[in-house]
Amino acid sequence: MKCYLVPCIIGFIAFDKNLDIVDYELFPRKSIISKLLEFERGSLTSEEEKIMKRLLNNYREISIESKHKRKYGKFKNVKLESPNKAGEYLRENLKETLKKIGFIKDGEFYDSIYKIHMGITVKKLEESLKEQDKLIIQAANALDDLDEATGKFVERIREWYSIYFPELDSIKDHEHYIKLIAEHGKKEDIIKVKKLPRESIGAELEEEDIDLLKEFAKAIRSLQILRKSIEKYIELKMGYLAPNLQDVAGTTLGAKLIAHTGSLKKLALLPSSTIQVLGAEKALFRHLRRGSKPPKHGLIYQHPLIKGSAWYLRGKIARTLASKISLAARKDIFTGEHDPSIKKDLYKRIDIIKKETPKRRR
Repeated sequence: MKCYLVPCIIGFIAFDKNLDIVDYELFPRKSIISKLLEFERGSLTSEEEKIMKRLLNNYREISIESKHKRKYGKFKNVKLESPNKAGEYLRENLKETLKKIGFIKDGEFYDSIYKIHMGITVKKLEESLKEQDKLIIQAANALDDLDEATGKFVERIREWYSIYFPELDSIKDHEHYIKLIAEHGKKEDIIKVKKLPRESIGAELEEEDIDLLKEFAKAIRSLQILRKSIEKYIELKMGYLAPNLQDVAGTTLGAKLIAHTGSLKKLALLPSSTIQVLGAEKALFRHLRRGSKPPKHGLIYQHPLIKGSAWYLRGKIARTLASKISLAARKDIFTGEHDPSIKKDLYKRIDIIKKETPKRRR
């Protein structure tokens, strides 16, 4: 004798060959969303396992409407059919079936189905955002690691190459400096390109020494290029996940704030006073422990509005910026819509602060 097992939005319902309900196992109402997602991923839920064991005691074969063959490996006499005739029947008569098994009463069908579908959508969106968070966090941390490594390598090659050609150290731009060595190597070639003084007080090096320096410069150059690629990647991800935060804080700072807190949601739930000093925890701890001056800003000091302002304005600007970052993060989490007015209002407030705050000397 054969029966049909059909998964649906509230659990599992079994039918006989005449399409009469013979058994059912429902998800706990509080866990419907998580159970549905568990089933969707191909897991064997406890509810499905229970009803299958009961059915196999009474039926020779179970026809299951499913595509996940692997999870049924331990059960014998299970046949996968998608769709099967019971599944088609249930979809056509879902409202009546749910009433028959007591899941809903009159007038509750559409509201119940809407809540479940909305819950699934929200849960999937949250999971998607978590994945994007993780990608941004890893990319932001990689950027910090690259900056640290590249900074050390640049310092090392400047000292090393200065033995051979100290005059080139007048080029302060690290990328340009590295590019010249990577492409030319020999000081004679660089002098021709840059029209530098032909006389150099540097030591003469062997060909193998210059070749090694050139290879070292090429390696550093590749790291500099990689950094730009990661920056573009973060910019793309931030534009999708947190357009308002990106607009207000900037791509790199926004990503660092997410990385520091662990997720965009955690950042959005922080008060602006905490956002203001994120990254300055040691200074804040010293203030609380020893009574030293409290920090005015942490990571957000990297923002050009603070970094490029007079010292006596930075505290006020930091408070305003932190407030707008908090608003932007919440907007990204709870609406997902880009709101250009947040950035516009930020710059208006900064202009007011600069106009109304009298100049001070240290």
